[in-house]
Amino acid sequence: MSGIKKTKFFRIFAILILSVLMTNCKQLTSSTSDKASKEPPAIKDQPIDVNPPVVVIPPAVTINNPRSSAKIYWVGHSLVSATDQRSVGSRNLPDSLNVMANETGNTYDEHIHTVPGAPIGWNWGNPDAAWNGGVNTLIRPLVDSTHAEYGSFDTIVVTEGVAIEPVSQYWTSGFYLRRFMCAALAANPNTELFFYQSWGHLQRTDPEFAAIYNTISPWNFVTYQNSSRSAWETILNEASDPALTPTVNNYNSWRLPGADPGTCNGQLNIKLIPTGAALVALIERLAENRAGDDWSYSQAAVGVTMTAIDLFANPYIDYPANTATVYGGPVDDIHPSHLLVYLNSLVHYATIYRRSPTELSASNNTPAGIASIMQEVAWEVVTSDPLTGVTTQ
Repeated sequence: MSGIKKTKFFRIFAILILSVLMTNCKQLTSSTSDKASKEPPAIKDQPIDVNPPVVVIPPAVTINNPRSSAKIYWVGHSLVSATDQRSVGSRNLPDSLNVMANETGNTYDEHIHTVPGAPIGWNWGNPDAAWNGGVNTLIRPLVDSTHAEYGSFDTIVVTEGVAIEPVSQYWTSGFYLRRFMCAALAANPNTELFFYQSWGHLQRTDPEFAAIYNTISPWNFVTYQNSSRSAWETILNEASDPALTPTVNNYNSWRLPGADPGTCNGQLNIKLIPTGAALVALIERLAENRAGDDWSYSQAAVGVTMTAIDLFANPYIDYPANTATVYGGPVDDIHPSHLLVYLNSLVHYATIYRRSPTELSASNNTPAGIASIMQEVAWEVVTSDPLTGVTTQ
């Protein structure tokens, strides 16, 4: 595992068409015990090969036009695939979203392309260790025209590793995010493009990212989350607008026959899924202690109502006063508990399906009172964020 560095700006629409060939494969998921903040080994220097094909621009997505189906190509790490092992019967993000879609009479399908701790560049298959370590199998449905699922995805959701600032600088995230989006559009020009904003460490426990976390003193998670938003926006903007997309001098040229599917001209219409912002809004709502809000939670780490630490897998109970964790054993203040998975799923549902999550029931072992508050928060955040493309107008 290693260090990191790079970032900047956004816009809308566009696309390409090209094809790729090769063999056949299915899907892999990641183990949830990894640290999502750890990126795979550093990459080797190789020349860049960029020769964009002619693009075909599809019609723009109609804002606030509810969807009834989504077949999602997921790209990320354990903040996509993690399940709360202490909450029996709870689900991870894709499975929870599936439940929500089905409950409201909508359809859902998926391919999971996740690698433990992986930044976007690693998931694209750079360096060789990434490609040979499993990416060459995971990526086939997206780029191999002979694969049974090629061209069948109408949605792609990609997330970056954390902490976002150093990871995005080191891995040149805008470059690799654009490659995934271009490849998705090459396979299906009507694919809707989404960039999932996650979160950092609740209690800054990973020493690898001390340089960025220690800029917030005294430590405040909400302050950090708000300050990190610009890094997510920079990646989205760089991927959307080819004039802003950075180059990567150590990019390994495409390994499969045919043109590199990750190259395209024109601006892309990439929307943000703002879970990081929703998490901040939920914590602030907690602090408000509004009349009528029911935070009752029988599994609470402290007392009988939910607090911010209940949203994570195994954080410190009383940070920074002592280092006792909620469940004992190693601290884990990055992976989500079943409660945070539920909130995350609501934000994805609202953004991807462009539907209000207030129509949903409580699920994923989330108490009804907390579920109701999370639904309100998710919808408020999604509809007030101009980068989601979802409005109530």
